[in-house]
Amino acid sequence: MTTDVANVTHVLKSNYQNYGKAGEFKCRLQGLLGDGIFNSDGQQWFAHRKTSAHLFKLSAFKTTVLNIFNHDLGIVLGVLQGHAQKNSTFDLQALMHKFTLESISQIAFGVELGCITHERVEFADDFDFCTASINDSFTSPF
Repeated sequence: MTTDVANVTHVLKSNYQNYGKAGEFKCRLQGLLGDGIFNSDGQQWFAHRKTSAHLFKLSAFKTTVLNIFNHDLGIVLGVLQGHAQKNSTFDLQALMHKFTLESISQIAFGVELGCITHERVEFADDFDFCTASINDSFTSPF
């Protein structure tokens, strides 16, 4: 872990080709991630990084990303207020998972899934199944 800008620049810009995915990692994640930014190396990864870099510029963050998070947090607050009014218990981790998936789907794909307010969302269930299956392939390969 580092907070040194020079180290981050070394890994993500100047020497990114030295920090690739292991063959087994890439192979196991292929079905879910394909050849996207999280499962690619070298020039392919660099091209993905350049394409998505606009999302992380300060101007884009101040507009698109911040607006999405603020909107989705407003929905989360409504859910929390509903539970408070009913004095009911709920799974905070599950709510934060829904918030994260909802926000990222809007930022990355421009799609609102409705995760936060719906009990079940098919895409979220499928995504969770896929990630659990991939995790299991690392811990119990047989």
